[in-house]
Amino acid sequence: MKKIIIGFMIVLGNEVFAQQDPIYSQYMQNPLVINPAYAGTYNMAAVNVTSRWQWLGMQGAPRTNVVSGQTAFYENRLGAGVIVSNDRFGISNNTEVQGNFAYKLRLADNDDHALSFGMQVGMVNYNYNYSDLTTKTDDDPNFLPGRKTSSEPNFGAGVFYRSEKMFAGVSAPKILNSEFADGNTNIGQYRRHLFFTGGYLFDFISVQFKPSVLVKYVDGAPVSIDLNGSVLLKDKLWLGASFRYLNSVVLMAQLQLNDNFRLGYSLDTPFNSVVKTSYGTHELMLNIDLKLLKSHDIGLRYF
Repeated sequence: MKKIIIGFMIVLGNEVFAQQDPIYSQYMQNPLVINPAYAGTYNMAAVNVTSRWQWLGMQGAPRTNVVSGQTAFYENRLGAGVIVSNDRFGISNNTEVQGNFAYKLRLADNDDHALSFGMQVGMVNYNYNYSDLTTKTDDDPNFLPGRKTSSEPNFGAGVFYRSEKMFAGVSAPKILNSEFADGNTNIGQYRRHLFFTGGYLFDFISVQFKPSVLVKYVDGAPVSIDLNGSVLLKDKLWLGASFRYLNSVVLMAQLQLNDNFRLGYSLDTPFNSVVKTSYGTHELMLNIDLKLLKSHDIGLRYF
């Protein structure tokens, strides 16, 4: 029996509107996924693995896996990174590979104040399997069994500022819009995303509190606003929550095992009717900080 795909596409006439980039609840622990200027902003190398199961229990629900790596080099003035991700949603199965390059401008004698400029370039492979759709008639000309694939290059840019107690950034990871026509349907594969982020660290006697905000704008979609707050207990345990405007509440925790390893988990609970038909959205994260070069220095980082 063919799969019933829930919430895969919105159809108006013969046009299918573009998908959006995957939403990561713990992006503040790995800003590289939304801003290429973050590559090498700290004087270290880092690897991040994130797996996200959205709307658990629903057929065709999104599942995203991403592996990213980055490093500072050339006396920590330059940064480079790579992102490999796979995003499945309904009949779509998209894979992308992105490379990042950043230049860090020191605004003080040390690296406590730095302004980074980054660029991203890569390729995205879009894959649609119409055989997974359930239709009223088997010979629906708009959804004949088969696969439609398309590979599209893209590039992006960003700016990221970091001091000892605050950060701010603006980015467009993929600037080009992408679409293709299969003879019956114009598929808007992607629309440019703009991200605005910022946060500050309040340092108390034994606790650090970090509020932050993310604003996402996509042409043709409502503006998305994330309000986040997290506390750090004894330099070991991050506990936090996010409020995604008109969408969901996110609870999260990260455990700093040592200077190298951090484990994270988040649970998203939606406000709308999805909450009645799923077991929420779950996200697991592993971050590894490494000292690969003599100029590298690992330790607790807040952003």
